[in-house]
Amino acid sequence: MNIHQVFERKKDYIDLLLLADEQENMVDKYLERGDMFVLEDNGVKAECVVTKEADGVYELKNIAVTPDYQRRGYGKKLIEFLLFHYTDWKVFLVGTGDSENVLNFYKSCGFKESHRIKNFFTDNYNHPMYENEKQLIDMIYLRLERKKSHQLLRSPDIQLTRDVIAEALGGANEAYVKFCNELASRKITLEWRYYNDGKAWLAKGIYKWTGVRGGPKYMTVFWLSIWEGFFKVTLYFPEKVRDDVLQLPIEETVKERIPHSSSLGKLQFFPIVFDFFAEDHFETLFTLVEFKKILK
Repeated sequence: MNIHQVFERKKDYIDLLLLADEQENMVDKYLERGDMFVLEDNGVKAECVVTKEADGVYELKNIAVTPDYQRRGYGKKLIEFLLFHYTDWKVFLVGTGDSENVLNFYKSCGFKESHRIKNFFTDNYNHPMYENEKQLIDMIYLRLERKKSHQLLRSPDIQLTRDVIAEALGGANEAYVKFCNELASRKITLEWRYYNDGKAWLAKGIYKWTGVRGGPKYMTVFWLSIWEGFFKVTLYFPEKVRDDVLQLPIEETVKERIPHSSSLGKLQFFPIVFDFFAEDHFETLFTLVEFKKILK
């Protein structure tokens, strides 16, 4: 599966967009000014267009999935991708007709009903619009607001157990368990410790090996912290390998961040940060992990 942005000849993809917004001159109003993304999985399976309405405010103008591949998670994958891609988003908006199935889809992605634009479909379209034999009249807007992040495990008195971590992570714990299992297969262990300077429990991802003279060797591959509903993984790379990292087979959304990641400290290391609510982006993370291991 690959999701990529389309910069030119967007009209080449319009047929699928017209399934979600069937009047072409209405699509034209946002197609060129918006960002277009295509999800391919042995062919195009889904598309979307997003516009920036204000600082931190984005609107999902169109999202469409090929009919034969609907209800297979492609639409949700696109939305998860967008929330990862737009690092500065504070609010995501989406407008739709009064269709129970569509509304339930957005609500399952975390959106909540916001307001209505009365008679939007009857005033702006040159023919009646129907969804499941129901005429669409009003535009219903939904919004998703980014929650303020709170780092957890802040007390040195916490007895750190799997149950404590599971309670902190909530729905993200399933991804965390899979993450830990994958670490074991890559000979990486998590070493937890309370750090007084940051006043929180943090874990180092430690890779251990035997040196050429038989002595034990180890390196810190990444740092991990627990936040409300997700876990954060941060890798630091020396500035001299920035171009090499850009050549790795990793997601374009991650590559886009790398040139803008500022170097830290006297030794000039730049960070790459992942917030994991689910297991999306694991493949890219572990590609970076394996690259970091060879820098020993």
